[in-house]
Amino acid sequence: MDGKQLAVGPWDPVKTFEGHEDTIFAIAAFPDGKRIVTGSVDKTIRIWRLEDGREMKKWAVEKRIHALVILRNRKHVVSPEEDSPEDSDKTEYWQVYVRDADTRRVTVVAGPFKSHGHTNAVLTLDISPDSGILASGSLDGTIIL
Repeated sequence: MDGKQLAVGPWDPVKTFEGHEDTIFAIAAFPDGKRIVTGSVDKTIRIWRLEDGREMKKWAVEKRIHALVILRNRKHVVSPEEDSPEDSDKTEYWQVYVRDADTRRVTVVAGPFKSHGHTNAVLTLDISPDSGILASGSLDGTIIL
């Protein structure tokens, strides 16, 4: 390394963001470095300003959020949402929602993926640099592109 050492030990939080009413499973940073988006079991997606921790946008969704990703265009938040909001062990199918980060409007819905999709909750997402490939990982032990 360049003479710098990693900090170890207890840290004081730089900022605390409050507002979700249940477990937060998903968080992603916008490429502009000024905002983050969070998704929760409380069935909300929220966009926060990093500068002051202020909630900028909040929208209620119909299902619990376990994962999300921001498209490289910086304008859309992608989230897989499970069909069984009460018991993730019984999720049979999932859908992918693409929402405009400014208007909160759903622009695309893909699924439900019944024949070749995940059969349990999707807990992780990633997207290729050109936004051409979306990868999802599930409790069912599969990865789907």
